Amino acid sequence: MAWLEITPPSSIAKTPEATEQLFSVIHGTRAARSLKDKLLGRSPAYSFEIVSTRKEGIRYLLQLEKSRSKSIQKAITSYIPDSKVKEISRDDTTADRVIEFKENGHYVLPLTLTSVFEQHDPLGYVTGAMTHLSDDEQITLQLVATPVRMREAEILSHKILSNENILQQVSSKQFAGAGKILNVFGKASSGLTDLASEIYVGTTSGYT
Repeated sequence: MAWLEITPPSSIAKTPEATEQLFSVIHGTRAARSLKDKLLGRSPAYSFEIVSTRKEGIRYLLQLEKSRSKSIQKAITSYIPDSKVKEISRDDTTADRVIEFKENGHYVLPLTLTSVFEQHDPLGYVTGAMTHLSDDEQITLQLVATPVRMREAEILSHKILSNENILQQVSSKQFAGAGKILNVFGKASSGLTDLASEIYVGTTSGYT
Protein backbone atom coordinates (compact mmCIF):
# COMPACT_ATOMS: atom_id res chain seq x y z
CA MET A 1 0.00 0.00 0.00
CA ALA A 2 1.05 3.61 -0.56
CA TRP A 3 0.12 6.98 0.89
CA LEU A 4 -0.39 10.10 -1.20
CA GLU A 5 -0.45 13.59 0.28
CA ILE A 6 -2.47 16.10 -1.71
CA THR A 7 -1.80 19.80 -1.27
CA PRO A 8 -4.56 21.77 -3.02
CA PRO A 9 -4.19 25.43 -4.05
CA SER A 10 -5.62 28.15 -1.81
CA SER A 11 -8.79 28.37 -3.92
CA ILE A 12 -10.45 25.86 -6.23
CA ALA A 13 -13.27 26.73 -8.61
CA LYS A 14 -14.61 23.28 -9.39
CA THR A 15 -18.23 22.28 -9.94
CA PRO A 16 -19.78 19.10 -8.48
CA GLU A 17 -19.93 17.77 -12.05
CA ALA A 18 -16.14 18.11 -12.38
CA THR A 19 -15.66 16.22 -9.12
CA GLU A 20 -17.97 13.53 -10.45
CA GLN A 21 -15.65 13.07 -13.42
CA LEU A 22 -12.68 12.55 -11.10
CA PHE A 23 -14.49 9.79 -9.22
CA SER A 24 -15.56 8.28 -12.54
CA VAL A 25 -11.87 7.86 -13.35
CA ILE A 26 -11.29 6.23 -9.97
CA HIS A 27 -14.30 3.97 -10.53
CA GLY A 28 -12.76 2.94 -13.85
CA THR A 29 -9.92 1.20 -12.01
CA ARG A 30 -12.34 -1.65 -11.37
CA ALA A 31 -12.30 -2.55 -15.06
CA ALA A 32 -8.48 -2.50 -15.05
CA ARG A 33 -8.20 -5.32 -12.52
CA SER A 34 -6.05 -8.35 -13.22
CA LEU A 35 -7.65 -11.64 -14.22
CA LYS A 36 -6.81 -13.09 -10.79
CA ASP A 37 -8.58 -10.24 -8.99
CA LYS A 38 -11.62 -10.61 -11.24
CA LEU A 39 -11.85 -14.34 -10.57
CA LEU A 40 -11.51 -13.79 -6.81
CA GLY A 41 -13.96 -10.89 -6.85
CA ARG A 42 -11.45 -8.37 -5.54
CA SER A 43 -11.94 -4.67 -6.17
CA PRO A 44 -9.49 -1.84 -5.45
CA ALA A 45 -10.08 0.06 -2.22
CA TYR A 46 -9.22 3.67 -1.47
CA SER A 47 -9.04 5.46 1.86
CA PHE A 48 -9.62 9.21 1.54
CA GLU A 49 -8.60 10.95 4.76
CA ILE A 50 -8.51 14.45 6.19
CA VAL A 51 -6.05 14.42 9.07
CA SER A 52 -5.63 17.30 11.50
CA THR A 53 -2.99 17.83 14.19
CA ARG A 54 -1.78 20.92 15.99
CA LYS A 55 1.76 20.53 14.63
CA GLU A 56 1.06 19.77 10.95
CA GLY A 57 -2.35 21.37 10.53
CA ILE A 58 -4.90 19.87 8.13
CA ARG A 59 -3.61 17.37 5.57
CA TYR A 60 -5.38 15.55 2.74
CA LEU A 61 -4.22 11.95 2.39
CA LEU A 62 -5.11 9.01 0.18
CA GLN A 63 -4.16 5.39 0.83
CA LEU A 64 -4.24 3.02 -2.13
CA GLU A 65 -2.47 0.09 -3.75
CA LYS A 66 1.05 1.05 -4.75
CA SER A 67 0.53 -0.22 -8.30
CA ARG A 68 -2.21 2.39 -8.82
CA SER A 69 -0.31 5.30 -7.31
CA LYS A 70 1.04 6.82 -10.54
CA SER A 71 -2.25 6.70 -12.44
CA ILE A 72 -4.22 8.24 -9.56
CA GLN A 73 -1.60 10.98 -9.17
CA LYS A 74 -2.09 11.87 -12.85
CA ALA A 75 -5.88 11.88 -12.45
CA ILE A 76 -5.70 14.25 -9.46
CA THR A 77 -3.27 16.67 -11.11
CA SER A 78 -5.45 16.69 -14.23
CA TYR A 79 -8.45 17.55 -12.07
CA ILE A 80 -6.57 20.21 -10.06
CA PRO A 81 -3.55 21.31 -12.16
CA ASP A 82 -2.19 23.60 -9.41
CA SER A 83 -2.24 20.88 -6.76
CA LYS A 84 0.80 19.03 -5.48
CA VAL A 85 0.67 15.24 -5.05
CA LYS A 86 3.49 13.18 -3.61
CA GLU A 87 4.04 9.78 -2.03
CA ILE A 88 4.80 9.84 1.67
CA SER A 89 5.57 7.33 4.40
CA ARG A 90 3.13 7.25 7.28
CA ASP A 91 3.03 5.16 10.42
CA ASP A 92 -0.22 3.48 11.39
CA THR A 93 -1.92 5.04 14.39
CA THR A 94 -4.57 3.66 16.71
CA ALA A 95 -7.73 5.63 17.37
CA ASP A 96 -9.03 6.19 20.89
CA ARG A 97 -12.55 6.65 19.56
CA VAL A 98 -14.28 5.90 16.26
CA ILE A 99 -17.61 7.39 15.16
CA GLU A 100 -19.27 5.91 12.08
CA PHE A 101 -21.66 7.81 9.83
CA LYS A 102 -24.24 6.17 7.58
CA GLU A 103 -26.76 7.37 5.03
CA ASN A 104 -30.38 7.34 6.13
CA GLY A 105 -31.83 7.44 2.63
CA HIS A 106 -31.23 5.48 -0.55
CA TYR A 107 -27.75 5.82 -2.06
CA VAL A 108 -29.15 7.12 -5.35
CA LEU A 109 -30.52 10.24 -3.65
CA PRO A 110 -28.18 13.27 -3.39
CA LEU A 111 -26.92 14.36 0.01
CA THR A 112 -27.89 17.93 -0.85
CA LEU A 113 -28.84 20.10 -3.81
CA THR A 114 -26.01 21.19 -6.10
CA SER A 115 -27.13 24.81 -5.69
CA VAL A 116 -26.00 24.63 -2.06
CA PHE A 117 -22.38 24.20 -3.16
CA GLU A 118 -22.58 27.54 -4.97
CA GLN A 119 -23.38 29.30 -1.69
CA HIS A 120 -20.82 27.73 0.63
CA ASP A 121 -18.33 24.88 0.90
CA PRO A 122 -19.78 22.12 3.13
CA LEU A 123 -16.27 20.85 3.82
CA GLY A 124 -15.43 24.20 5.39
CA TYR A 125 -17.57 23.35 8.41
CA VAL A 126 -15.80 20.00 8.76
CA THR A 127 -12.27 21.40 8.59
CA GLY A 128 -13.28 24.25 10.87
CA ALA A 129 -14.28 21.74 13.54
CA MET A 130 -10.89 20.02 13.21
CA THR A 131 -8.87 23.03 14.40
CA HIS A 132 -7.71 24.28 17.83
CA LEU A 133 -6.44 20.87 18.93
CA SER A 134 -4.14 20.05 21.81
CA ASP A 135 -0.58 18.88 21.16
CA ASP A 136 -1.51 15.24 21.75
CA GLU A 137 -4.77 15.26 19.75
CA GLN A 138 -5.47 14.11 16.20
CA ILE A 139 -8.75 14.08 14.29
CA THR A 140 -9.20 12.04 11.11
CA LEU A 141 -12.17 12.02 8.78
CA GLN A 142 -11.96 8.83 6.71
CA LEU A 143 -13.99 7.78 3.69
CA VAL A 144 -13.29 4.27 2.42
CA ALA A 145 -14.45 3.76 -1.16
CA THR A 146 -14.36 0.82 -3.53
CA PRO A 147 -15.77 0.76 -7.08
CA VAL A 148 -18.64 -1.69 -7.58
CA ARG A 149 -21.02 -2.67 -10.34
CA MET A 150 -24.64 -3.04 -9.23
CA ARG A 151 -27.55 -4.21 -11.32
CA GLU A 152 -29.92 -2.05 -9.28
CA ALA A 153 -27.84 1.05 -10.05
CA GLU A 154 -27.94 0.26 -13.78
CA ILE A 155 -31.74 -0.06 -13.69
CA LEU A 156 -32.12 3.22 -11.81
CA SER A 157 -29.71 4.93 -14.21
CA HIS A 158 -31.84 3.93 -17.20
CA LYS A 159 -34.96 5.17 -15.42
CA ILE A 160 -33.34 8.53 -14.65
CA LEU A 161 -32.19 8.93 -18.26
CA SER A 162 -35.75 8.13 -19.36
CA ASN A 163 -36.99 10.89 -17.04
CA GLU A 164 -39.00 8.43 -14.94
CA ASN A 165 -40.00 9.19 -11.36
CA ILE A 166 -37.89 6.96 -9.09
CA LEU A 167 -38.59 8.63 -5.74
CA GLN A 168 -41.41 6.25 -4.87
CA GLN A 169 -39.37 3.24 -5.95
CA VAL A 170 -36.23 4.03 -3.95
CA SER A 171 -38.30 4.61 -0.81
CA SER A 172 -40.11 1.28 -1.21
CA LYS A 173 -38.88 -1.59 0.98
CA GLN A 174 -40.06 -4.05 -1.66
CA PHE A 175 -37.83 -2.41 -4.25
CA ALA A 176 -34.91 -2.46 -1.81
CA GLY A 177 -35.33 -6.21 -1.33
CA ALA A 178 -35.57 -6.77 -5.07
CA GLY A 179 -32.47 -4.62 -5.49
CA LYS A 180 -30.45 -6.94 -3.26
CA ILE A 181 -31.51 -9.94 -5.34
CA LEU A 182 -30.61 -8.11 -8.56
CA ASN A 183 -27.22 -7.20 -7.13
CA VAL A 184 -26.43 -10.88 -6.46
CA PHE A 185 -27.26 -11.82 -10.05
CA GLY A 186 -25.50 -8.69 -11.27
CA LYS A 187 -22.25 -9.62 -9.54
CA ALA A 188 -22.41 -13.15 -10.95
CA SER A 189 -23.07 -11.94 -14.49
CA SER A 190 -20.41 -9.25 -14.15
CA GLY A 191 -17.82 -11.84 -13.13
CA LEU A 192 -18.71 -14.07 -16.08
CA THR A 193 -18.55 -11.09 -18.44
CA ASP A 194 -15.11 -10.08 -17.16
CA LEU A 195 -13.85 -13.65 -17.48
CA ALA A 196 -15.20 -14.00 -21.02
CA SER A 197 -13.60 -10.69 -21.95
CA GLU A 198 -10.21 -11.79 -20.62
CA ILE A 199 -10.40 -15.11 -22.48
CA TYR A 200 -11.44 -13.36 -25.70
CA VAL A 201 -8.62 -10.82 -25.48
CA GLY A 202 -6.10 -13.53 -24.71
CA THR A 203 -7.30 -15.67 -27.61
CA THR A 204 -7.31 -12.86 -30.17
CA SER A 205 -3.90 -11.58 -29.08
CA GLY A 206 -2.51 -15.06 -29.68
CA TYR A 207 -3.34 -14.74 -33.39
CA THR A 208 -1.77 -11.31 -33.83
